This record gives sequence, C-alpha cells and structure tokens, in this order.
Amino acid sequence: MSLLIILGAGGHAGVVLEIAQQTSDFDNVIILDDAYPELKYSHGLPVAGRVDDYLNYDSTKTKLHLGIGNLDLRAAWYQKATHHGYCFATLIHPAAVLSSSSTLGEGCTIMPNVVVNANTQIGNNVILNTSCVIEHDCKISDHVHISPSVAIAGGVTVAEQTWIGINATIIECKTIGANSVLGAGSVLLSNMGNNEIWYGAPATNKTK
Repeated sequence: MSLLIILGAGGHAGVVLEIAQQTSDFDNVIILDDAYPELKYSHGLPVAGRVDDYLNYDSTKTKLHLGIGNLDLRAAWYQKATHHGYCFATLIHPAAVLSSSSTLGEGCTIMPNVVVNANTQIGNNVILNTSCVIEHDCKISDHVHISPSVAIAGGVTVAEQTWIGINATIIECKTIGANSVLGAGSVLLSNMGNNEIWYGAPATNKTK
C-alpha cells in the first residue's frame, strides 16, 4: 500500500490534492495540519493529525508532499523530514509539458500548463506554478517558487529559497541569488544577489 501525506491544509494543499488525485500512484491520501483537532476536514478529506504525526507512519510505505507556500517553512519541514528518512513525492499535472532531457528533484509541484524545456534542472521541493515557462538550460535550485505565468528565458539560474512573483519575466542567462524576491510583473534585465528584493519594469533593487 502506498500512502501520500500532505503536510498543511491551506489553499496550496487543495491544489496539490487535486493533482495527486489525477494520478494512480497512491492508494490513499491524508492531510496533516497543526490546526488539528479543531480542524477536522480540509478539501473534502479528514485531517488525520498534526504535522509532526507523519513520524508515526512507516517511511518505507509513505511519501510526503508539502501543502504550504511559505518558503521558510517549506525548507524547514523538508529538511526535517528527509533527516528522518522520509521521501517526498513529485506531483506533475497531466497538462504540464516537460522535456525528456530536463531533470526534476523530489517533492516538486508541477501545475497545469507548465513548460520545462531542454536540459533544464529543477531542484528539490520546487513549486512550478500554473502556466509558467522555464526555457532551455536553466537551473532552478531547491525550495524555489516560480509563480503563475512567469517566463524565464534560456540559461537562467535561480538560487535556493527564492520567490519569483506572478507574471514576472527574466531575460536569458541571468542569475538570481538565494533567499531573494522578484516582484509580480517585473522584467529582470540584470543579475540579482542574495537576500535581495527587486521589482519593476525594468526591475531594480529595492532592498532596504
């Protein structure tokens, strides 16, 4: 028997659940959330316990997936679970288009109409949100969120735990550092460093 446990019961969990239900990879899906026991149901499923209760399940028969969007929490929960020997499922919507030469890490959420082109590397615990396009030879590191309708040209590198806002555009061969944010609708023409906030068209550094 194969069990999928979704950690967190918010809005992102509902999206994750619907993708999981379109696959035949799991015999059962449950949700864990720290609002339990007050929260008894989420997205049509019973909430089966608090988040850390996954530790009560057999890691050889269980896969996890994160149902939260907060990047700091996503990284922390992922690292704790893998330290305890748990593996994460990558969930791919059937309407996504992934090049056969691209690579995906574990624990990724690939939403409808995503395109990942040739020789692109996607790390662990990455969200590729609805209709984003990742062109050829890109490298997207661990714990990154690429928001809906983002367009990333070829040869771009995005370092770990960075958030690319909805409908942003990144021109070819640019580098974005770790723990950074590119705001919604931005057009990035320059490299970004670590721990920076940029937005605008063209995007400029607004870090304070």
